[in-house]
Formats: sequence, structure tokens, C-alpha cells
Amino acid sequence: MRHNRRGEGGRVRVGVAETFVHELRGRIPGERVVCGPDALALACRPPDAAAGTGPAALVRCRHAADVLLAVRAAREAGLPLSVLGRGHDRAGRSPVAGGVVLDVQDLRSVAVDPATATAHVGGGVSSLDVAVAGAPHGLVPVTGWRGDAGLVGLSLGGGCGPLTGRAGLAADNLLGAVVVLADGTRVDTDDDPDLLWALRGGGGDVGVVVQARLALHRARVLVGGTIVYPWSRAPTVLAGLADLLGSAPDELTVRSGVRRDPDGRPVVVVQPVWSGDPAAWTGRPGPVPHLATLGTPLSTDVAPLTLVSLLGDEDRARQVGGATRHELVRTRTLERLDPAATQALLDAGRTMTSPRSRVWLHHFHGAADRVDPASAALPLRRPHLVAEVVAGWDEAGRGALHRAWADRVAARLSWTALGGDATPLGPGEADRVTDVHGTDAVRLLELKTRYDPDGIFRSPPPPQSDSATTPA
Repeated sequence: MRHNRRGEGGRVRVGVAETFVHELRGRIPGERVVCGPDALALACRPPDAAAGTGPAALVRCRHAADVLLAVRAAREAGLPLSVLGRGHDRAGRSPVAGGVVLDVQDLRSVAVDPATATAHVGGGVSSLDVAVAGAPHGLVPVTGWRGDAGLVGLSLGGGCGPLTGRAGLAADNLLGAVVVLADGTRVDTDDDPDLLWALRGGGGDVGVVVQARLALHRARVLVGGTIVYPWSRAPTVLAGLADLLGSAPDELTVRSGVRRDPDGRPVVVVQPVWSGDPAAWTGRPGPVPHLATLGTPLSTDVAPLTLVSLLGDEDRARQVGGATRHELVRTRTLERLDPAATQALLDAGRTMTSPRSRVWLHHFHGAADRVDPASAALPLRRPHLVAEVVAGWDEAGRGALHRAWADRVAARLSWTALGGDATPLGPGEADRVTDVHGTDAVRLLELKTRYDPDGIFRSPPPPQSDSATTPA
């Protein structure tokens, strides 16, 4: 039975947290159990992402056994739990107020089986970790666009990335997992198919994934890069892009959007990745070269490369100018890049309030559309675009200006189909969790009750029980 040791207003009494820390330090080396302001600083990236919602403690888990100990101790103390992977949740959901953050970043083991094209990984592994391990065997994982992001956490939310068209979402490539549940038991999804279904895109708020088995795909060489177009050509480029995306082959996945260049001018960015035979791209016109003819580019940097170099380049590009101190994310799901959506993007670029802000369009098509909707908690399986509106800024006291821009853009990009990818959902978008999962929200809530009846795990938020809807 869960012990209720909360005071008025649901605040955890200080004595309970101190007892938890003291008891756990007797079983886990003391320096790995962090409390106070240091816990908040470690749990939030950027550090102020969840200011005022500091956890009582953060536990740096080096082994699956540490996770077991921490979950059992937190449950005994009646403290809520959340999980910190690689620390790239811009929504600031990793800390849970007055609770315990389980930091699994050190669970980074990777073992590749070339014969079965699978990887057995720890729960805190990064996308780049797995890409590096698979490279000698000509194998690649299905990742997002960042190498330093946690691959397991990405898989729990969905995970659009450079291989979406060819191999589906990261969630579709999660083959199995070992999970520590809220009651402190350790379960293998091979023995519990319902649990695997809930993990594949369901958000992962039913337990802690300490190990995972991932599908890999054969692709030694990709073709990819970045094409930047001047703002004067934006309408033509976006119209041409809409036509191309509608007929793109599985092997081509495109991320596109609007942002500012280093001089502060709005530009259109197109980032193609071709994961088929490189010979089909080299030496003759094809869909990737065509993307560079939608107008006269300011720059074109598209060439054969590996997934390791693609992810590494993205990480390095994000490091230019340092980390963004404040970020807000809004997402919408679009059926297509129609004239209304195109005009919304043009207005977004023209009115952008910060050089740190941008709008990305993630292309959902191909293999991702052919996955059985019943195999994962992401039921929308037909071509669409996931629009990711990111407001980023550094100056204090200016948040209202940038938030208002993001909200205006998101309102203009009204979704015409429910569903998509839960990974980029940002602060204030808990209601959209249900939109993403559609009718699967009902089953997710039932499984949440089964695996975590006391609501020990608090992040990310589960779907709302009174608003389950059916994908269009």
C-alpha cells in the first residue's frame, strides 16, 4: 500500500524527503543522491526550464539495480517519480515538484547483433551511441535529428527523424524492453505485450525502461544535408516542396522550415535525407537534387554521409552560439502543406521575434504509414506533417513576447487530422496528448491504472480521460 505522507496542498513534507535521501544514501553511494537546488539544476536543461518546481532529490542511477532501489524507496516514502534520460525535454517535464528524479543517463550500454540487425541498449543511451555502435556493421538505428538526445525516450514518444519514410518512427522500432514498474517489480515486455504496446509511443509514464531492444537497418551511406533559400523565394520554394512531399519515395525523408540566418534574416531551410542506394541519387536527376532547384539557393550542402556524421553535424550546429536559455514548443499536425499552411509559415518567418526561434515541418510518410495502427499507441497512419513551432530566447523578462508569437503561429497552423508524434509536445500542451493518441487514449489510461494505480510516475502527463477522440 502506498503511504500518504503529504501535507496540505499536496506538498511533500520536508521530513519525508530528508528520510528518503538518508535511507537511499545508505544503499547507493551518497554523491549519487543529490538534493536541493543542485537536483533542480541537474534535472532541468535549460536550468530554468521548470523554475519553481524543484524535485526533492535526484538519483544518478548507474545500474538497473539502482533504479529498483530508488523506485522502492520513493514508493515507501510516498514520493512521486519522474525519469530523466539525456536531458533534452524542452518542456521541462523531467523534474516533478517535491518528488524524485531518476537520472538514467549512465545506463548507456550498447550491444549490436549483426545477424539479427538488433541492438540491446541501456535506458539512457543516446542516438549517437547506437549509430556509432552500428556503423562498423553497416547498420543504423531509427533516430530523431539529434545525436545527443536519448533514443529510448524518443521511442517512448514516437520519434520522427531522417529515416521515417524508410523505417517508420523510433517507436515502431522498439522491439522489447525491461521495465521497472511503480510497485518495484522488474518486467520484460516479452512476457507482457500490453506493456510493450503502451511503451511504443505511449509516453512511458508506466515505469522506467532500464533496457531496450531496437531494430536496426542496413544503410552504410546516406545522402543528406541542408539547402538554404532566400526569403524572397519562400512562396515558390514552399509550393514546390508541397508538390514533392506528396510523391516522395520511402527512401527520402525531408525536414523543412523557416528560421533566421546568422545575420538575422528569415530563410527557408530544406534538409533532405536519402536512405536508399546512393547510386540512385548520384549522377542523374532525382528527388534530392530536385530539392535544390526549387529556387536559387543561398547555399547547398548535400552529399553522401553517414548517420554518425549527420547526427554529429546537427549537434555541432546547435552548439554554435551556445545553449538557448528559454524555449517554448507548440506542435500541430497538418494533412498537407496547403496554401493556408504555407501562408502561416510565411507570416511566422516574417514576424519571428527572436533569432533563436524557428518552425520545423517533420515529414510523416512511407513506412510510417504502413505500420499496423494496433501495434503502437500512435493510431494516425497516413501521410501528414508534424509542425513544430519553437520560440527560443535568452533575455530575461521577455517571455510574453516570444510565447505570444509561438501561440499565434500554432493557432494559424490548425491541425486537420488528429495524431502525429508526441515527442515534441511542449509546455501547456497536455491536452494535445489525447489528440495524438486518439481512441488509444482510453486503452492507455486503462494500462496506466494497471501498472501505476497510485500515479507514482508523474511525467509526461497521461491522456485526459474525458476527451478521447478518433483520428480523422
